[in-house]
Amino acid sequence: MSTPRPWTVNLAIGVIAATLTIWLVGQGWLLVGTAGIVSILSIASLTLGFVTIAGLLVLIALGRNWARITFVVLALVGVPGAALGILIPSYGISSLAAVVTASMTATGTILLLLPKSNAWFSEKRSRRPGAAPESP
Repeated sequence: MSTPRPWTVNLAIGVIAATLTIWLVGQGWLLVGTAGIVSILSIASLTLGFVTIAGLLVLIALGRNWARITFVVLALVGVPGAALGILIPSYGISSLAAVVTASMTATGTILLLLPKSNAWFSEKRSRRPGAAPESP
């Protein structure tokens, strides 16, 4: 029997899902604010970003460690850029959304790296068929 997902992973999933929702609304707000000029490239990049993070989130919930590592790398690249969003003159709500999403992404990332989370991902990896045995 598999160990249930720890609260740290459950909370991280919730925080990241909420962040994804805020990000999507914020991006939509920016698209609407461009005087009705919405390019196919803008919509495609928004869709690609959403599908990528949502897919990683589902795989993280299933205990796929590679998805967690991929998310952490993307967060390490994206959080500083999102935090810098407050320096870009734009709509007030987008600056606020940048700070909120950067903070929430950092929180979710930290939760995924806590010892309880690490132990669960290690246990999930070791129970997979064909997984290399853990060294003592």
